[in-house]
Amino acid sequence: MNLNNLNKEDPEDVEEKLQPQRADSDAFEAVLQHVGELGLYQKLLFLAMGPFGLVFAYVYYVQLFITATPQNHWCRVPELEHLDVGIRRNLTTMTTSDGWEKCFMYDANWTQVLQDLTVPAFTKLVPCKNGWEFELTDVPYHTVASERGWVCNDASNVPFTQSMFFLGSFLGGIFFGWVADFYGRVPTLIGKAYKDNIINMFEDT
Repeated sequence: MNLNNLNKEDPEDVEEKLQPQRADSDAFEAVLQHVGELGLYQKLLFLAMGPFGLVFAYVYYVQLFITATPQNHWCRVPELEHLDVGIRRNLTTMTTSDGWEKCFMYDANWTQVLQDLTVPAFTKLVPCKNGWEFELTDVPYHTVASERGWVCNDASNVPFTQSMFFLGSFLGGIFFGWVADFYGRVPTLIGKAYKDNIINMFEDT
């Protein structure tokens, strides 16, 4: 409501227009005084909701950690897995200015390479054939990105997955909010639980 316009109107008209707002404010103040602003009930309710808030925060933000990509990786060669990690990495691919080639490997006869631990000169490079090995220094645990090999040509899967997660959270909040208002909170929670279980069964397969 524009107060400048109210100043130009008749005082009685202004009073009539302000009465509904005052009534709403008085009703809210009366309810607030009745239940208490920050009494024992509100404190207990806050403590009771705390664990659920922690779980929701974990579910919402944990995907940022499980999709983290270790930056030090190289092509996996099964024939070299019994060797030391440094030797294995140096035999697998060529070195570069920032360490080593992460997306290509030597197309070599590995049985021959194992005889003298050298790669023949002018051996061509080919894309990784058997996945990748990861050095868990910057990210000290295996993630979805390292387990599924979301690097090199598949590196775009990480931001795509995160974008789909947040898009689903946004649309789901709107949809389930409407469903909860229309059908009630309890049926919505039960229905969402069934939906999550069904989706998880398909994910496991």
